[in-house]
Amino acid sequence: MVERLLIKSVQINNTLSRILGESWFDITDEGTIKDLDGLILRFISVVKTAIGFSGVVVVAFVVIGGVKWMTAGGDQEKVQSAQGTVTAASVGFVIIIVARMIVEFVWRKATQKILGI
Repeated sequence: MVERLLIKSVQINNTLSRILGESWFDITDEGTIKDLDGLILRFISVVKTAIGFSGVVVVAFVVIGGVKWMTAGGDQEKVQSAQGTVTAASVGFVIIIVARMIVEFVWRKATQKILGI
């Protein structure tokens, strides 16, 4: 199990190295990851960025739902579709807030452990 995880990690690292032009972590001769703390912090940073981007997507869906609602022209089916869009975006927003709180908690705990605080 650990060996498969390590092999998959190396494959991901090699792919990211080709795409981003930099390695996320180094593998020692013994097959362990050298800077694991840095890898954890970088991974959490990527997750925080993705959560921030998803917030932009939520705002876009609220705007789309609002425009659909305003242009429904009294058609009940279009109004319900627009309400569904706004409701789904609102639920997504709540999920994003909870995810952000979890990531912040993990970020604080990881940095405290890494820095020895």
